[in-house]
Amino acid sequence: MHQILLKSAEQGVDGIKGLANELITFSEGGTPVTKIVDLNDLVRQAVKFGLSGSNIDCEYLMSEENCPVEIDEDQVNQVINNLVANAQQAMPGGGKIKVSVQKVEIDKNVSLPATPGSFAKLCIQDHGPGIPEEDRARVFDPFYSTKPTGTGLGLATSHSIIQKHGGHISVESELGIGTKFHVYLPAPDIVINERANEDAELTKGKGSILVMDDQEQIRGLIEMFLKKLGYSAVTSADGAEALEKYKDAMGSGNPFNAVILDLTIPGGMGGSETIKRLMEIDPGVTA
Repeated sequence: MHQILLKSAEQGVDGIKGLANELITFSEGGTPVTKIVDLNDLVRQAVKFGLSGSNIDCEYLMSEENCPVEIDEDQVNQVINNLVANAQQAMPGGGKIKVSVQKVEIDKNVSLPATPGSFAKLCIQDHGPGIPEEDRARVFDPFYSTKPTGTGLGLATSHSIIQKHGGHISVESELGIGTKFHVYLPAPDIVINERANEDAELTKGKGSILVMDDQEQIRGLIEMFLKKLGYSAVTSADGAEALEKYKDAMGSGNPFNAVILDLTIPGGMGGSETIKRLMEIDPGVTA
């Protein structure tokens, strides 16, 4: 439970990878730093996080066994986030997506640009309007997007990441029926080592911490995890609110022991400006 909360908090603080990370990953850099993970677990956590707060449900069709793959967890998580976001955008009125993971064997007779062998296959299917035939061949092209606010990097970045893992990504779509993305990742015979101290007791502390983030879900995750660690938490949505709460706490004689600040707040005061003003109020602030 503790590990799940920590992972959710980490994902929340990092957020869904933005334009800068996509550019870095899409460039010649971004070589995968791999470790062995269970693709079933990674997919469930990434999809659950990606759909949280949305009007989209998910039907899981997962492999009954562990599905170990040797991957860069952050990069593949980014791919899943991109595909889930794409499915959400295809169904603005809500609906259900289908997500499946299974082990497959690819031999030389299968028409996939991948080395024959054992693979883990991830499928994410929406029930949106579908992709016109003339657009399907370009969905993985960089900077190509049919959405007014799209950057054209999400699917291009995903394609680049999967290629660097020695895998393959493809799309099939039917107008009026929906779209399905297929992701293949090499899955040789490897074993996931269970951590012996999975349920080890967390080292706890005490104190009061101010958390500032514009997303309610992230504030809730961080507050929950801090409480698990023994701390009390007070949250705020932007820098102006955080400053007022910090001043009030100092005036009451019960100042915060530390603050956790979101760097950017759309339309509000972000972390950079907030910490400058906090240091004017309290030069000894821990942030």
